[in-house]
Amino acid sequence: MDSLAATATVARMPALRAAVAADPSSHRVLTGERPTGPLRLGHLVGTISERVRL
Repeated sequence: MDSLAATATVARMPALRAAVAADPSSHRVLTGERPTGPLRLGHLVGTISERVRL
């Protein structure tokens, strides 16, 4: 990701978090992840905890 795209993404996050908090049922999380083995600490810290928060 180039720095311009990263900056735009970071700038958009507060509004997106507010929209999800206001109406969570109108949003979906599409990760594209496919587990290849047992869950490990990296899964929990890196992706699963963020999805639970959302």
